[in-house]
Amino acid sequence: MERQCARPAVRPALRPQGAGAGLFRSGVRCPVGKLKAAARHWAGGGQPDLTEAAADAEGWGIPAELIDDLKTEEPGFPVWPQNMPIVTAFLAISNQWDVIPMASGQMYFQGLDYSRVRAGLKQARIKLNPVQWDWLRVMENAAGAALNGYRG
Repeated sequence: MERQCARPAVRPALRPQGAGAGLFRSGVRCPVGKLKAAARHWAGGGQPDLTEAAADAEGWGIPAELIDDLKTEEPGFPVWPQNMPIVTAFLAISNQWDVIPMASGQMYFQGLDYSRVRAGLKQARIKLNPVQWDWLRVMENAAGAALNGYRG
């Protein structure tokens, strides 16, 4: 199934509270990259991992004080208005992971348990259309990869 990015009906710079607080970009782009980033942000405990960006900045010879500014980012995470239903649904069911204990003592996050996800979404009175469900799964894959220690 090919993903299509629909132009939002309204493009105001809304600033919702909580997980969606932040600056919205204007223009129409596919939200999937932003959803992956939002999932990684959630999986990282809300702390952005800027080590790669800082290393790149040093490599380009950017002054140290600007690199320090990069590391002191505003709290919150930008979420586009068209992504809010998906992010809200993900946050509602984000504790429904199938987790497998490893012999090393680590935990492996296999993925969301869809029967528990269905019950959680129903209980929260959240309805997703098939495309939104697909995007929720994109968030699941990115968050699972981040929880397991690699980038997805």
